Amino acid sequence: MELRDLRAFLAVADELGFATAAERLHVAQPALSRRIARLEEELGFKLFERTTRRVALTAAGAVFVDEAAAALARVDRAVDVARRAAAGRVGEIRIGYNDFAIAGPLGTVLQAWRAEAPDVEVRLERAATDAQLARLERGRLDVAFVVAPVRPRPWLVQRTVRTDRLVAVLPDTHRLARGDSVGIAELGAEPHVFGDAARWRAYRRLVQPLYAPSGGFPEIVAEGPDSSAVLGLVAAGLGVTIYPECVVDVARRGIAVRPLHDVDARVDTAMAWREPDATPVATRFVAFAVDRFASAAREGSSP
Repeated sequence: MELRDLRAFLAVADELGFATAAERLHVAQPALSRRIARLEEELGFKLFERTTRRVALTAAGAVFVDEAAAALARVDRAVDVARRAAAGRVGEIRIGYNDFAIAGPLGTVLQAWRAEAPDVEVRLERAATDAQLARLERGRLDVAFVVAPVRPRPWLVQRTVRTDRLVAVLPDTHRLARGDSVGIAELGAEPHVFGDAARWRAYRRLVQPLYAPSGGFPEIVAEGPDSSAVLGLVAAGLGVTIYPECVVDVARRGIAVRPLHDVDARVDTAMAWREPDATPVATRFVAFAVDRFASAAREGSSP
């Protein structure tokens, strides 16, 4: 039995006439009659009672109408869903992110993406840069937002999506908060709060050279697992830190943010993904996100 057999049967059942059904299907009437006869032979029972004056469904044929229509509707739906999946319009995407991404570009991009692709399920996973890259390599993530630059891999594509200046973050009662800016040497002489070494390894590697004028990496008196904890420790007066300027968007009571006047230090957030084996949804998301970030850069605003 073929799908066109079912479609032919339903056309005849709807029209209750072979001539009008053949015209509707754009086939010759004798060919349609032979197709229905073969279908009845295959099924082992009659679908229609035929006379010279009328065509009527048998009792079995009347039952078969509903089931055949349901079967074809399901097939049509399967084709539609598969076509949308191939175009990246349905399915799921697994996105990894770090604190800088969610404080900066990722939130607004995801909001726009949900409106653009409402039938795509978004699974978010918060992880450090190194952990994200490992999961991306194993196929457990589709896209990752990480601290750049990332060591090149044959399968990896990366694109910088945001650049933030590094700024000093201090308790608002700290003596260095009284000025309009802070020097890296005087900041480096203060006790520091940082994200813990396991999760913030990539960021620590990036900022460590900045402290050379103050004699090397500063004394770390407290560590936090995430930005909220780090900023909370600063607000509690335990120490100071250096952080991307996106901290201004999530700044909390008790801290002061000051630019660094003697270094022009910046941190890049990159979007990374696999090629050439990216899923259709991931490919569509990457193109969408790249366009959003490019538009934001032209307009000089957040995505």
